[in-house]
Formats: sequence, structure tokens, C-alpha cells
Amino acid sequence: MLRDKVRTKTYFNAIRHNRHIFKDKVVLDVGCGTGILSLFAANAGAKKVIGVESSDIADSAKQIVLDNKKDHIITIIKGKLEDLEHLPGDIDSVDIIVSEFMGYNLFLESMAETVIYARDKWLKPGGLIFPDKCLFFIVGVWDRIRKAEIFDAWNNFTVRGTRHNETDGVDDLVLDLSDIRKVLLRRPLIYQVREKQLTTEPCLLYTLNMKTREQHAFATYFTVHFTHTYKQEEFSTSPWDLTTHWRQSVFFLDKTIPIFQNGRINGIFKMEKNPRYERDIETTISFTYDCQRLGKKFEVTQGYHGHQF
Repeated sequence: MLRDKVRTKTYFNAIRHNRHIFKDKVVLDVGCGTGILSLFAANAGAKKVIGVESSDIADSAKQIVLDNKKDHIITIIKGKLEDLEHLPGDIDSVDIIVSEFMGYNLFLESMAETVIYARDKWLKPGGLIFPDKCLFFIVGVWDRIRKAEIFDAWNNFTVRGTRHNETDGVDDLVLDLSDIRKVLLRRPLIYQVREKQLTTEPCLLYTLNMKTREQHAFATYFTVHFTHTYKQEEFSTSPWDLTTHWRQSVFFLDKTIPIFQNGRINGIFKMEKNPRYERDIETTISFTYDCQRLGKKFEVTQGYHGHQF
């Protein structure tokens, strides 16, 4: 990271320009490496920074912290974050998580799952993650020369030579190595593509959101189908489709519910006619959510009358 000026400067600016966010806060640096992000956070005013690193570079990080006279703020822990049962001292939660978790192709050798684990276990409600979002794109590339040199050169590739045999002593040796091309094509290359090589517009494939999610409401939508027509027609009122007259009906909860990955909500959505107004509907939402991360079980029953615009 240190030799990559783009990302080092971006992290530095993101932390330095937000001193008001880091001031007097507890920060967890996931996969801290040499401790550079921990130092950035300490210099931005954090009152306590905990850096966790599983590799031997953690030993160098401890020395770097000492060299910069920040050992009264920064604690470096050598070990796997998932193996930690407790944070040092009397700290049971953190205000901010910083991490350089992205891997090649975003997800290759990524630490995103470790950051999510730390988020679910130690980040306070409303806490922040730096960075908190990654956009994953794909784009077409022209690179005939590299393709020819690395891959196509193996087409019909043979090695010729001589070998001894038992009859006349000398024989031609031919080895077909063309199958190596198939092996090489199964692995992506890592190199810098130039703008002039691009053949398509970029396409957004995925948005990785690292934020802690809170559930404030439920939303209902519906789809409509014409099944007796020659060509079946349909439309949807979902949030993923074009806005319609009906939009979505949103049922806000009295209390905010923290939502974590792989959690399950079990409940009943009940609608009844209003006995006084024939076209009006009385709605009741009842559900339970067992939040193992927080060791809490939420049980909610809430009624709704009609709707409002």
C-alpha cells in the first residue's frame, strides 16, 4: 500500500479531512499491515486505535508505532481477528473501522468478510467504516498483441528433438503442448489497461456496501400479469422497476432494528377489512428477529390503518 500513491493519498485525505469524525473516537484498523492507517487515525485525533494484523509485519508495525511516539494511542495485536474474543483494555465496541480490505478483482484475497465480521461484532450502532462502499465494473478491452504473445503462441505448439531408441538408436521426439493455452486462459492477468484499449462503455456489476444496516420499515409492492393475451404482458411496482402510480407502501417501525448478514426475520403480515369502511384495510405486522450478533431477540407487533401520501 505504501508504494501505491493513489490509494495511500486517498486514505490519508479521507481521514485527515474528517478530523471532526475521528476526534476522541475509538478506531479499529482491520488488517493493519505496517500500521499506516492506524497512524493516520491517531494523527486525526482518535483517542484509541487498535490495529490487528495476522502476518509477521505486525512486529514491524509495533516498532513503527514506537518510532512515531504513538504507542500511548495505538495498540497492535498480532493474530487473526476472527480469533479475538475481546478487544484490549475495557473496550467492548468501536466507533470507526478503517481497513484496506480490497483484493485484486475486488474480491480475490479480499478481507471484506473480515471487516463485516468486525462490523457485526464490535462496531457501535451508527458507527462508520472507512471506506464503506465499492463499485465493481466490467469493460471490454482490445489487446491483440498480448493475447498473441501469451496465449495464441501455444496454438499447435510442438517441441521437436531426438531421442535414443532400442533399434536404430535415434528417433524424432515431438511433444504437443497446445493444451497449455487452455490452462493459461483460465487465469486472469493483472496489468494496467490503457484508455485507448477500451472497446465498450463500463457496466456496473455490483455495489459492495460495508455499512451497518438498520431496518426502519417494511415496504410492499406487487406485480400485475395479463396471462390470457397472445403475448403475456406484465408490470411491477417494485423498487427495482420504473415508478408507477402505486409506488410502494412503506410501514415504518416504532423502533429501529439492527440487521446483520444471514439474519432471518419470521413473522406474519395480516390484512383485514375495516368493519366501518368497506374499502379500507387494517394491517398488522408481527415478527421476531433473533440477533445472535448482539445476543438480543426482537419481538414486534404493530398495527396500521389505511394509508397516507
